[in-house]
Amino acid sequence: MIEPKHLKKGMLVWWTASRYSSDWSCPCLVTKVNRNKNIFSVISFDDMKETGDLLIIRKPGSDESSLTEMRQINVEEVEDYFESRKGELQEAIHRAEVELSRKTEALQKYNQKVIDTLSKLR
Repeated sequence: MIEPKHLKKGMLVWWTASRYSSDWSCPCLVTKVNRNKNIFSVISFDDMKETGDLLIIRKPGSDESSLTEMRQINVEEVEDYFESRKGELQEAIHRAEVELSRKTEALQKYNQKVIDTLSKLR
């Protein structure tokens, strides 16, 4: 785990945390460290978004996400994560394409039944 005194801008970290109703575990890039204000920010590589200000040292009653849930990582771990995430997204696209194909076929069958039914009613 990273000690607050070792946190630096540009550091790659793996952050695992729970916050309110969500959990995550992904690599991040530290983009800001301000020890005077006790805050830092990261870009999370799962959604490529930068966080708002987070507390370096958690105070009682503060946000439950904290620095103690981070460890320093290297570029290879980030590359592995990107490859894994890419595979997950490709699999999700494949599943969606299969589902779209099934739904398209079901719609075609439904349309034909509608046409057949209407022709019988006329």
